[in-house]
Amino acid sequence: MNIKEIQCVVNNEIQKETASTGQSDLYLTPQQLCDRWCIKMKTLEKWRLEGKPPMYMKMQASLRAIIRYPLHGTNGVLDVEAKWLRSSTSDSGAANDREAK
Repeated sequence: MNIKEIQCVVNNEIQKETASTGQSDLYLTPQQLCDRWCIKMKTLEKWRLEGKPPMYMKMQASLRAIIRYPLHGTNGVLDVEAKWLRSSTSDSGAANDREAK
């Protein structure tokens, strides 16, 4: 199985999972993303402050901002996950970055 086939399988499984849990197929909340990646909210907040992917959307609907993470697009959740894919422990991921472009 090559990288593109693996990405396709992963994307299909992710779509099934988001549909089965009632999540939007376009955006994730910060909590949904933390649960998905098994990270703490503080880590995600730190990445946001440092400008690290994934990209996010901030809406000021009231006194508190609403943050959403797009699943699709450049530096969206699925794009970041695809860049994390490795074929071996010695794989730096550079080939994956070239293939994605």
